[in-house]
Amino acid sequence: LPRSDLPRIAQSLTRHEWQPGQRLVREGEMGSAFFLIQAGEASVMTKHETCATLVPGDYFGGHALTTNQRNMATIVAKGPALLVTLSMSQRGFQESGIAKRMHFPKRPNIHTVHMDLFSSQSLGKELSHSNRPSSQAALPPEEIKFICNAIRRNANLRALHCFSDDVLRNIARTAERRTVPR
Repeated sequence: LPRSDLPRIAQSLTRHEWQPGQRLVREGEMGSAFFLIQAGEASVMTKHETCATLVPGDYFGGHALTTNQRNMATIVAKGPALLVTLSMSQRGFQESGIAKRMHFPKRPNIHTVHMDLFSSQSLGKELSHSNRPSSQAALPPEEIKFICNAIRRNANLRALHCFSDDVLRNIARTAERRTVPR
């Protein structure tokens, strides 16, 4: 999309503040808007399980602008701070005139997770049965927590798969500490 179109897009966006726990969209309902996270965090939930966290710069609902698809997840303001979004309705998108030139890039998304061969259940089971060499000490809880948080914050990993807390802990437990000589 050319830079010259950005002011028109910005004028079409609506700013909204969401209280923690407030639902933005519901899984299974028809998508009606595109949302860009400006501030705060939102939980992505499928079948009542939180599988990802959206942070500033993340977006969802692009499908609602270009197709008539149902929402693949429920999105809820996470808190503790307000969630601030910039959104555009399907109607606003069409009326802005950019619909013909805008293209949302192909990226892994929530509905590909349901078809993923490595589901959270099988991945968690596989990792929990991996054998750590007896010479390798288990990581302390604070390092496991650090690894889990790093994976949650990684936008590329969040786009590829929705990891449950149990799966994240199993992944972190299989990590090993390595020292690189200078």
